[in-house]
This record gives sequence, structure tokens and C-alpha cells, in this order.
Amino acid sequence: MNNSLTGMVPPSVENATMLLNFNLSGNSINGNIPKEINNLSQLLHLYLYNNQLTATAGLHLPIPERLCLALNDLLDGEVPLFIANASKLELLFLNNNFLTGTIPTNLGNLRALRELFLYHNQLTS
Repeated sequence: MNNSLTGMVPPSVENATMLLNFNLSGNSINGNIPKEINNLSQLLHLYLYNNQLTATAGLHLPIPERLCLALNDLLDGEVPLFIANASKLELLFLNNNFLTGTIPTNLGNLRALRELFLYHNQLTS
């Protein structure tokens, strides 16, 4: 967190299969969020906010308790569909991106969700 890291998240992150918390916030990480993160099935907290990450199309991530992708400025597309199945999700920060489309109505079915930040996007209701 806030280490002035640059470049992309390496695909080798998939080897950290027992990782519980993954935090690369406040760096200059760029490129797509690698699909290999999906192999981190034990992950509870994923913090990738305040970077320059791109694209949400086809994004699949583990379903953590806390997912923070805010402040990427280049993250675009619709709210990823996998989030609708995130029954353990307590905190979801997608604010300050370029997300488009409608706010998924099934977010209301996430019983554990306590904090939801979607502001500063191009979403419609």
C-alpha cells in the first residue's frame, strides 16, 4: 500500500493460493486486473484502489468480504456480474471510475453488504 509500485499485477500472483488479504492500493499499477487473481479462492480482502487499472468486461474475481476497486479512473464498463453472487460481500467500493450501464438491482440481495460506494461513475438507475 502506497509503495510507489509501477507496472502490472504479475500473473504469478495465482501461486499465492492461501493469501487472505491482497492490498496494492495507492500505487501506479496499470493494465487489466489479471484473471489469475480468480485463483485466490481464500481471499477475504482485495484492495486495488487508487491505481490506473483498466477494464471490467468479463472480470471475474474471487468473492471476498471486502472489494475495493475505487479511484482507478480508467476502470470502465458495467458493474461486473460476479458481484451479484457475492453473498459474503460486506464492503464494495467502485467509486471514482468510469463504470456505465445500470446499477444492478440484485445488489439489494446481498444481505451482508454494509457499505456500497458507486458515486462518480456514469451509472444510471
